[in-house]
Amino acid sequence: MVYYPKSTDEIVKLIVDDNWAVCECGALMDYDYEVGELFRCPACGKTWVADDYFDHGPYFDLVDGCIPSYHDPEMDKPGGCLACGCPAYPECKTACSRFDD
Repeated sequence: MVYYPKSTDEIVKLIVDDNWAVCECGALMDYDYEVGELFRCPACGKTWVADDYFDHGPYFDLVDGCIPSYHDPEMDKPGGCLACGCPAYPECKTACSRFDD
């Protein structure tokens, strides 16, 4: 059975939050576990390599810049800040030697 997302919001959620692919024809694509890294449309047969799909697939303009709903703001910190763990981040950057220009 082929599933067609019902709204633009659902398409964004499927791609950004769930890492699924939606074909140009509007159908939810299957992930081909035998081949790996490949999405295949059950409706029209179109295929996409997973990295290519997420880099410039048919809905790239729609999801570009979207942040997953499960996004962890801690992951936005530079590596040194994650290691340091200062609770004053980002205010601590002005006094930190790591950010001394």
